Amino acid sequence: MRFEIHEFLPLTRPKASLRRLRELLRASQFVVLDLEDSAQDLFNEEHTLALKAAARRGLLYIARHLAPLAPTDRIHVRINPIGSRRHDADIEALAEWTAMGLPLNVMLPKISTPAAAASFRARIFHACGTEPVIIPLLESPEALRNAEAVIHECRAETGRVQFGYFDYALEAGIWPFAETDSQAFWSLIQEAARKIEATGALYLHTPPPYLTDRNKLQRIKSMLLATRPGGFGMGSLSREQTEALSARVDAAPIRLQPEAASPREARSHARRIVDQFQSAQRRKRSFAIMDDRFVPPHEYLAAKAYLESCGEAP
Repeated sequence: MRFEIHEFLPLTRPKASLRRLRELLRASQFVVLDLEDSAQDLFNEEHTLALKAAARRGLLYIARHLAPLAPTDRIHVRINPIGSRRHDADIEALAEWTAMGLPLNVMLPKISTPAAAASFRARIFHACGTEPVIIPLLESPEALRNAEAVIHECRAETGRVQFGYFDYALEAGIWPFAETDSQAFWSLIQEAARKIEATGALYLHTPPPYLTDRNKLQRIKSMLLATRPGGFGMGSLSREQTEALSARVDAAPIRLQPEAASPREARSHARRIVDQFQSAQRRKRSFAIMDDRFVPPHEYLAAKAYLESCGEAP
């Protein structure tokens, strides 16, 4: 069975990420150099712009220091979405990247329509002078409805497509975000994976939220082994996740649970998420960690919106 791990590396600390990238390539793993979520400050747009610029510099630092014979076909670059303030600058950085002889492997977030996908392909080809390999990220209900056409316009039928649960849940107004042992989560995963696989592409699973809990990580992998017999890939957020997901599975698939939080439980959870994330922000992190669980900006924004809808100040 085909199985891949794609570890995301931040570019705001390029020297450390370059060391880790070399380790991953030696282990025949895949790497996603991230210009998007790992370089942002939800509370300070000026700081976000500085982080984005630093990430682009980090991308070019890595390009200059990659060994000439490195297996660069295993490296993808996640850029900022079409229409964002940073998208144009990312394309300029990719033009420099390809000018150094590196392949144009792009992970494209928040792509929802075939027209936008076709326009992006034409634009990046014009800017970089080479045909891109695109991993589209389907991250909204609209993207899932348009999956077949978006994948076709990205020419990803024989490539890879990732479903992004966190963005999807935020866009769809889901609260609380579904836990990975819930029927609601796996029902959505099955729908997304079937649509992706119907085009011939390899399904890439959203990075698990558990950072070091080997048992929980292995149970997610075991569930995918049981439901994706044709193969799949998984995103990873850290060395610990990659090591746990690379190991032989010794955990049973997840026993799915119904999930129906009461309004009181939903409010309490939202308050805890908001407090934890704002505390992390004071420590200058772009995410929070709660009980070994990664809390992304998307979950904070969804929790904040939920509290506001309940008439509570976040």
